[in-house]
Amino acid sequence: MFEGMPVQLKYQCDERMDGVKIYNYFNPPDLSMVKEERDEALRLLLIGIVAIVVSIAIKIIFHGFPWWLMLLGILGGGIGIAIFVLARKHADRIEAELKTREVSDDEFDAMEAEVLKGVMQRGLEKMNLDEDEVKEAPPLILHQYREGGKEKRGEDGRLRCSEHVSTVFYFTQDTLFIYRYIFSMVDTVTKEEKRTIFYSDIVSVAETELNMGKARQDESWTLKELKISLSGGQTGSYMFMASPETDRRINGMQSLFRNKKRN
Repeated sequence: MFEGMPVQLKYQCDERMDGVKIYNYFNPPDLSMVKEERDEALRLLLIGIVAIVVSIAIKIIFHGFPWWLMLLGILGGGIGIAIFVLARKHADRIEAELKTREVSDDEFDAMEAEVLKGVMQRGLEKMNLDEDEVKEAPPLILHQYREGGKEKRGEDGRLRCSEHVSTVFYFTQDTLFIYRYIFSMVDTVTKEEKRTIFYSDIVSVAETELNMGKARQDESWTLKELKISLSGGQTGSYMFMASPETDRRINGMQSLFRNKKRN
């Protein structure tokens, strides 16, 4: 009883992310200690009431029962009731503080979206590109979760994970630049891959829905593969979580490649 506030932990992740909030999202505050404290306080309340009632009843039934023993019983019962009041207030305070640590799905999604937005800018810098060079079409970002790390199913039923693979496609006048960024929201370890493809070398672009089993697939999203085939037999494969927007953007990318091939 009267346990202190649990120490707030955090993930040592990229400085652009809030390690405290990400920790609290994947490790929600445990309110069981509050329930245990309240249950213990309730037991003390009952013991205190029983002690008072029994002390008075014994004095009434047994007239020779010493007054000081009755008063001692009442005092003990009163102490139990006082501890109950203090324990309930302490539990209420701990519960209120723990609830301030709760992170909603929307808050996590906002952090994730901010990170993905940063990936686009990071790719420009790593590929030595200027925004004026990539105006053939808006950059396309494909995203997927990868195995390992932390995961949580939100209140909306959608699975969210800490391990990410983001692939950004930049379209210049005659070249496709591809930047892949592999990162974690609970660690500082990252990996980067860069690739440059001339439009003239692209033979075909295919989009296929995958069934990878429960280890990689989830009912809350559809996993697809974008495969770019090149002259000479080379291919580039990029898996991603599909959405109507990504499907529309990929169709636009295919149209861009066809137009480039005609010109």
